[in-house]
Amino acid sequence: MFRPVTSAWLEILVERSATGGLLAALARRGVIELEKAKTQEVPFELATDGDFRRRLESLLDLKRRYDSCLPEVAIRTLRHARARTADLDAIARALDAWIEFAEPRITRLRELATDLEELALLDRCLAPMADAQIDLGHLVIGAGDAIVTAWLAYDPRPRDAETDEFDETVMVQSYPVARDPKSGRILLGLCGTADLPEIERFLHAHQSRFARIPDWLTGTPPQARAAIGKRARVLEAEKERLEKEITDHAFALHLPAHLAMLERHAWLHGALSHSWQGKDFMLITGWVPEDRSDELREALDEADAPYLLRVDAAEQRSDAPVVFHNPSWVRRFEMFVRGFGMPSRDDVDPSPLLAVLMPLMFGYMFGDVGQGLVLAAAGLLLAKRFPVMGLFVPAGLMAAVFGLVFGSVFSIEHWLHPLWMNPLENPMLTLAVPLAFGTLLIITSMLFAGIQAHWRRSLGDWAARGLPILVIALGGLIAIIFRGVGIALVVFGVAWVLAANAWLGYGAHGARGALAELGKAAAELIETLMQLVINTLSFARIGAFALAHAGLSSAVVTLAELPQSTIGAALVLILGNVVIIVLEGLIVSIQTTRLIMFEFFRRFVRAEGRPFQPLALDHPG
Repeated sequence: MFRPVTSAWLEILVERSATGGLLAALARRGVIELEKAKTQEVPFELATDGDFRRRLESLLDLKRRYDSCLPEVAIRTLRHARARTADLDAIARALDAWIEFAEPRITRLRELATDLEELALLDRCLAPMADAQIDLGHLVIGAGDAIVTAWLAYDPRPRDAETDEFDETVMVQSYPVARDPKSGRILLGLCGTADLPEIERFLHAHQSRFARIPDWLTGTPPQARAAIGKRARVLEAEKERLEKEITDHAFALHLPAHLAMLERHAWLHGALSHSWQGKDFMLITGWVPEDRSDELREALDEADAPYLLRVDAAEQRSDAPVVFHNPSWVRRFEMFVRGFGMPSRDDVDPSPLLAVLMPLMFGYMFGDVGQGLVLAAAGLLLAKRFPVMGLFVPAGLMAAVFGLVFGSVFSIEHWLHPLWMNPLENPMLTLAVPLAFGTLLIITSMLFAGIQAHWRRSLGDWAARGLPILVIALGGLIAIIFRGVGIALVVFGVAWVLAANAWLGYGAHGARGALAELGKAAAELIETLMQLVINTLSFARIGAFALAHAGLSSAVVTLAELPQSTIGAALVLILGNVVIIVLEGLIVSIQTTRLIMFEFFRRFVRAEGRPFQPLALDHPG
């Protein structure tokens, strides 16, 4: 069902110096209607000395603690709609949920980082030992808690440095890192496990990097390096998997948006700490269509200025403007709805239906192939200068279609055989079809009224007063084909109206109230049914104008036969078609508009809304 898009109330807090650029960016997009706020209160709660500030600082400390593991947050990227104290609750919940999930994985990532760093050191130490005839597996003595431990160290001191500084219980072999004596050396050591802490302290004191040779590292140095590389790839894969799990869970909790909101709160606190009363800031208020909120944020980000945004749900504001949401081929018909009155947010937007109904009605009354194509061509040529002329494009094309149906080309009826009938030869059928069409259109308008009652939560009242009238109208339409069924529906609808109103009167004022409401309902029903009959008969004018058009076309052809010359006949035919196109085109357009507005719109369009009027640049740049 087609329904106007409601606008949401918005409030933007921005630095005063950036206001001009921000408004220009919004105007270029046409996404905001400005309106002065009805309150002077600052809508964003500021981080003062109270609980809000303490909670804000606590969350900022927590964020800083996990900064290295959190997704990157840009301060100008904000996907949350609201900026109130409740957002701190949402931020805290999301951050706590993420920490609970990520904490064990972060601990494992730290272990992996240490292991990978140690593997990288072992690999670096083994690289200069490629030609050493050593099997590292033979260096470990004992199982489990080894009594002798082998280790490697990178010593940045020159390679000719003394090694006798180690105790005699420690076996040390030195290997040069490169040919340059100042490039340092690799130390391969073997000592008792109990002496290992002292050796490690000694090496660290000389800026040496130390690593134990693990039990699983065996073979020659090249073989050991291959094992180290294989193990490092396994640990890197585990690290990438854990990092991805942490990041994916953060996005699943919308944590980047929450953290952006936290950053924006922090910015606001710092920015307003010396001038929170508005000396340096501007509060912009107004409306944004609900389906364009993302576009609004894009426009704000384009302005390249820090801002704080709050968007309220439209349901909280009854005065919210509405905007039509129709494809381009329907938008030209919105002018009829606007002419009758702007629908409210709880009204049906009939524009898409008009895009079908109005050309159909116009074409039936103006059925001629040649004249219809002339109107369509005129609409195409003049639409840019006079937008309303664009309506004649679909109307003229539909007139050409009905010209094929009626067999008329520039008022000449013997060039084409009618696909259906000649109006002058079947006048009763020509009148009957619009009457059935009108009844169906009135029933549609009643259905729209019921849908709107549902949107306004007043379906019960419509079921007591509007629905039975719909049943009566439907019964009248069905009676054309199935008389018994149609009459039964009419009787049922009448009984429904009387019984419902009598019951309502009885509930309010007893038996006397029931009789009063019954009499009132009967009088209103008679008036309503008379209006229904008159409204339905109004659609007979569609058939009458179809007959008038056919009659006028026949008269033009008859006049064209009077001149003795071919040129004279052609001139009469051309002049007659021009008169028909101009005169009947105007009259038929008026009648189509009248039927739509007074017989169709009046049953459901309440015209209580107002259109969205976007901010625009006087001189677009």
